[in-house]
Amino acid sequence: MLPENPDWPATVAEAAEKIIAALDAKARHEIHQASEEDLITFHLGLGAGIRNSFGLWGGNTALLQSSGCADADGCSMKIIEAVWRKLQEAGEAN
Repeated sequence: MLPENPDWPATVAEAAEKIIAALDAKARHEIHQASEEDLITFHLGLGAGIRNSFGLWGGNTALLQSSGCADADGCSMKIIEAVWRKLQEAGEAN
């Protein structure tokens, strides 16, 4: 287990906000334009970044619990879905 990091988000909503804030306009547009069914295409790139940066391989139990998933892969997909929903609601301009 990695030690908890105070910079790690504790909830899916917080993680989504951090990601949106870090994305450039092109990436936000790409995610916004994707269909919900196509979000799996972000699993290896964006998803790997989420799993590595947010401590999902060990230590960030709060985020795993917030997602309702028992594993890092499922949790990262929940976060990608949350990012997509927020961009849909904001019309991508977020």
